[in-house]
Amino acid sequence: MKMIIKEFEGVKKRVAGEKFATLRNEKILTLTKQVDWLQTEALHYRQAEREVHDKYDGMKGKNEALKDDSYFLRRALLNSKVK
Repeated sequence: MKMIIKEFEGVKKRVAGEKFATLRNEKILTLTKQVDWLQTEALHYRQAEREVHDKYDGMKGKNEALKDDSYFLRRALLNSKVK
């Protein structure tokens, strides 16, 4: 009888260990999926940031050109008024 009880306790311990291992593996899989998703999102945001930055650079260049044109036109207007 004692052997049966010991064997039963050993089986209970193994089952508990397997349950713990299964839960741990499921948690690892869940976390791995979350990490993969976050990495994918980070790549999307990086690409979007690059696009916005490129648009910003283009607008910055246009702004500089407009400032130069404005300065030129003001000078031309002042010179024409002086004459």
